[in-house]
Amino acid sequence: MLGVIGLLSPATYGQTRGFSAQGQIGGLGLGWPALVLAGLVLGGIVYALVHRNGIRWAVVRMVDPWRRPMQDHDSYDGAVGALEACPETLRSRYAMRFVYKPPFLAVLATFFAFSSAYFLVDAILAQFVVGWQQPVLAVVNAVLSVVLWRVAAVPLSTWRLAVSVHKTVATGYV
Repeated sequence: MLGVIGLLSPATYGQTRGFSAQGQIGGLGLGWPALVLAGLVLGGIVYALVHRNGIRWAVVRMVDPWRRPMQDHDSYDGAVGALEACPETLRSRYAMRFVYKPPFLAVLATFFAFSSAYFLVDAILAQFVVGWQQPVLAVVNAVLSVVLWRVAAVPLSTWRLAVSVHKTVATGYV
């Protein structure tokens, strides 16, 4: 998405070099930065199309525990019983740690990944004429994204069960 914005409105990034007479290709006024960016955008679209079933599967799995209880899971009944036996304060702690923290970490990791992508798009549009700070920030954000995804991986693996147990105890399914 950031690449499309960079193609359609490079001024959003404060750059116009990729669309200037310098390095211009053809009569359209598109320089090599625009072509590189278009290639990255096209590659992302092709990747999403090739993996659309996996993307659809992931979205369905994220929504599923909010719509139906996971009674077919071996640990479901025991977890519901244990959570029902807890006082409200421990239920709140359970919700914060196992229901809300994993998606928060995933959103934060995605934010840092998009930030790295922003720096990459900006560098491409600037024809890689950038200061040392931009690549450093891009790498730091990419490392933070990877670390956050790694930290979130284990809690996300049991997130569906945690959500289902929490919803069963807190509000129930209609």
